[in-house]
Amino acid sequence: MIDITSAYSENVQMYLVSILRIREEEAPVSLPDLAKELSISTAAVNEMCRKLEEQDLLRYRPYAGVSLTREGENLAKLILRKHRLWEVFLVHKLGYDYQAAHETACQLEHATPPHLADRLESYLERPAVNPQGEPIPYLGEEADAASNMPLSLLSPGEEAVVIHLEEDQAVASFLRANEIKPGSHAVILASGKENVLVRVNARQTTINRDIAERIRVKPLR
Repeated sequence: MIDITSAYSENVQMYLVSILRIREEEAPVSLPDLAKELSISTAAVNEMCRKLEEQDLLRYRPYAGVSLTREGENLAKLILRKHRLWEVFLVHKLGYDYQAAHETACQLEHATPPHLADRLESYLERPAVNPQGEPIPYLGEEADAASNMPLSLLSPGEEAVVIHLEEDQAVASFLRANEIKPGSHAVILASGKENVLVRVNARQTTINRDIAERIRVKPLR
């Protein structure tokens, strides 16, 4: 697999991943929020974002903020995937505390080719979340279909980690309000022809089967 992230500087990668980290649903990220995340001035962020827009990596809307294009989103997910896989490895295999693992992963994410990330993921048995419970990005068709499946296919009593919501913003907001979001631990309580009953933490939620089919999860078996 070609490492498409290597064509971009670490600075560009840092901007894209920061936008992915702090955005809420699909809403644009404000320049002041991005500047705070990166610990630099808003003026510097504004200048860089305009350059990234010229590269078709993001879209800038005056007075609203920036959002990732499809290419920018894919790049950001590839980088964040590497970062969070290293966090899992450093914490669970080498005994790092999370903050030290996070800082080290910030360096390793830029020097990790795709084949190494794939081997790391396989060695770690394809984790769905990092040590903080934050989801490791779902890569769509590139993901292993055997370990990523619709919530609707699980049986009562089975447990899973939510990794991706394939829904419109209104439905995604409803699910998140009921704590069903990437990284959530879900237990299937009942499954019928029209609805699926799930428990996340202490909250029980009934989900229409059509929606459940669009929620990708990793079963915990």
